Amino acid sequence: MTDEQKLAVISLVDGICDVIKTANNGFPEGALYAYLMDKLTLTQFQALVAAMVQSGKISKSGNLLFAR
Repeated sequence: MTDEQKLAVISLVDGICDVIKTANNGFPEGALYAYLMDKLTLTQFQALVAAMVQSGKISKSGNLLFAR
């Protein structure tokens, strides 16, 4: 992965966190995927969400995502 690609991923993660923060009661995972489906496959999206949960950037309860 190039430095440019790394910066793009960091920017994407930060943007996703910003979007999730707009919903005080959790952001629906399906709605977030709908915004990103022209950029990521479902498998890529699921892997990204899983990595963000594992890293502690977000939490997940059912289909709702919460930013920390």
